[in-house]
Amino acid sequence: METMVRENWTGEGLDNLNAKVDDGFAQVDKRFEQIDKRFDKLEDRFEELQKEMNLRFEGFHRILIYALVGMFGAVVTSFVGLAGLIIAQM
Repeated sequence: METMVRENWTGEGLDNLNAKVDDGFAQVDKRFEQIDKRFDKLEDRFEELQKEMNLRFEGFHRILIYALVGMFGAVVTSFVGLAGLIIAQM
């Protein structure tokens, strides 16, 4: 694609160029506004996802603690039972 080279610019030509540049930047600004809105929506979705993940991890953490307490209780009960058998054999 060939570009046109102007050696002399008229005031009207510069005004037209200035208007085209202003229009172009106005369109770019509108597109950036749309992109900003889309990013806001994504940010809201990520916040919701983070809240849901936190709830699930809290639930998993609670279950894990219950399981560890239950296993510790079973081990202690086994040792107490074993100690009772040993004492009974004496």
